[in-house]
Amino acid sequence: MSRAIQIIRQRTAYVRAMNILVSDGKRIYAVTHFEEDPDYFTLHRERVRHGRTAFCSAPLGVNWEPVPNHTALVA
Repeated sequence: MSRAIQIIRQRTAYVRAMNILVSDGKRIYAVTHFEEDPDYFTLHRERVRHGRTAFCSAPLGVNWEPVPNHTALVA
């Protein structure tokens, strides 16, 4: 994932926004990067029962937290 992000940044003059979620069936790899309009591009995460995590582009309730911009994480 980090290599893909590096290639995108090197080959693109301007990345307006890039939210990527990839799963291997056991984990979710999430990347969020945006340069404008945080109200629109911020990714949100909810910690769900049994150590599971859900992601969404808009919070679906009070338990959702924003993922900080320029973040890469594994859930």
